[in-house]
Amino acid sequence: MTEGKPSPSGPRLGGDRYQHLYTWLYGAQLLLQDPRVTRIEFEVSGAGNVDDLVIFYRGRAPLYHQIKFVTSQQEPLDADWFTRIPSGARRSPLQRFHDSFTRLSGANGAHPEMVLLTNRWPEPGDALRQCTAGYTNKLMPLIAQGGAQSVGGQLRRAWSEHLDVPEAQLLEMLEHLALKVGQESTEELYERASHAMVAAGLRGDREAILVGMDIIKSCIEEGTRSLTAETLRPRLAQYDLTAARASATLLIQAIDHDPWPDAATASVDWVELFDGDDPRTRRQLRDPKDWNERLKPEVRQAVKAIKEHGLTDVNVVGAMRLSTALFVGSQLSRVANFSIRRLERGQEWSSESPIEEDGLIDRREIDVGSGNDVAVAVSVSLDISADVEAYIKDAALPVDRLIVYAPADGVGQNSVRDPGHGVSLADSIASQLRADGRGHAMVHFFIAGPMPLALLIGHRWNRIPTTQLYDDLFPNPGYAPTFTIDS
Repeated sequence: MTEGKPSPSGPRLGGDRYQHLYTWLYGAQLLLQDPRVTRIEFEVSGAGNVDDLVIFYRGRAPLYHQIKFVTSQQEPLDADWFTRIPSGARRSPLQRFHDSFTRLSGANGAHPEMVLLTNRWPEPGDALRQCTAGYTNKLMPLIAQGGAQSVGGQLRRAWSEHLDVPEAQLLEMLEHLALKVGQESTEELYERASHAMVAAGLRGDREAILVGMDIIKSCIEEGTRSLTAETLRPRLAQYDLTAARASATLLIQAIDHDPWPDAATASVDWVELFDGDDPRTRRQLRDPKDWNERLKPEVRQAVKAIKEHGLTDVNVVGAMRLSTALFVGSQLSRVANFSIRRLERGQEWSSESPIEEDGLIDRREIDVGSGNDVAVAVSVSLDISADVEAYIKDAALPVDRLIVYAPADGVGQNSVRDPGHGVSLADSIASQLRADGRGHAMVHFFIAGPMPLALLIGHRWNRIPTTQLYDDLFPNPGYAPTFTIDS
């Protein structure tokens, strides 16, 4: 073989490792105290092209996977990929998905849930991307909308003609086919597999993950096609993989989707509820009532799921704004015996860090005189006191005084020296807020600072009056109310 030239077997071996790693992510979840994954099967006979991995859940239909791995991104995934017949094959990917759908559908009208998982990037502007709903990763219902000359209309006509079936039959299949594309980060998949292992009480280091991948590989080589908790534990017994402490992962997908949501112990997904086309512009919900009528109960349900797994140490991941982080922290509070962690820019913020001496924050008051409530502006990364005061007056909030908290060493982008300093600031802010909130029916809370700081302030929430949280509307002026934390 010519030196420097990739081996022809490279893509196959890379694909095998990718598939083993992804399969192990779910294998580790079998070992949770209250698992939602009850069995996994791989390279399943009779499942057509969705035989790579089948995940069996408690209380919902199994999920059939086709896993496609590429070593380069020279050919992005587009609509034409589904109808091209690869060299040496007899049918196109779309035909094979349709055959699998037909084969696995039951006589009682039950249909299989299928997914194409690939690290191949989607083609920008292609009909496939335009018709895929971000919330479900499915072409339905967008492909069914519009007339015959619309993007969806042309795609559904081309695909139904390719399959030689009525459009209604094509759309029925697409209701049950998810497209998880662009899952290119194997390193990120390693990280999420680590989260799943630690939640199950196993070590989550790279060596431990490789053991899990080897177990999947050996199962395939020896002809074992199914794993449950009962059959997996004896295979793990010969290895020293027990973690010092099991911990859960709570995934908050508020303003951006996460590529590996199933790796989390519990998760929420609100991205499609926000106005805006990207994380930067997603600041307001389309329906403001959802903050407390939908999002709040979903966070509480996710925390309840973590408790049911018997876990109290929680790693919080996902993209969210400050008020969401603070509310999440309040639901994972110290008084409820939770400890929390957040990895931010390579540094871990932990609620278990030792607290520094008092005197970490400065406090000043601004008289408003418009009611009996109190407002608090936490100015860490920048001084927001003037903006908050203006908003209070413009919105006619019934506030008597605005209290401003700031780091004693000064406000600025680098005012939090390190995570340990941040934990100490959070403790000081929460303690001062308890004192300043006394005697008021309502606190209005505004903050500018690192997101983990807001999370840790919430974690220390205790004996504070009912509090209305706010997020800023940058680049527009002003604020918008979000969650309410009950007293």
